[in-house]
Amino acid sequence: MKLTVCSLLIIGSFSLTQTVIADCNFPNMNINFPNGSKASDQEMIETQKKVKAVQSGLIAYRECLDKELNSISPELENFPEIERISIDRYNSSVEAEQELATSWGESVRAFKAK
Repeated sequence: MKLTVCSLLIIGSFSLTQTVIADCNFPNMNINFPNGSKASDQEMIETQKKVKAVQSGLIAYRECLDKELNSISPELENFPEIERISIDRYNSSVEAEQELATSWGESVRAFKAK
């Protein structure tokens, strides 16, 4: 009986890890930045809308990660692993947003320079 209960608890904790990891969805980052020196006003406006949508998605993603991590008891045996994965994903989303801002900034500067 103890073995069965322990086995179920272990399996449950692994599935909980998978649930925590699986619930938050990273936004689609597929944006083709126009060559700002050749882009039209409309192309820049459309790209700006996409950039803002991705930024909103990244904010929502990080909020989701925080919410999920806060819903997990630190007493859980595999909490350190869950926390590490959550922090890694959070940091990756920040890096992705920085790269997004850099690419968008390059297009805007080239657009304004023409």
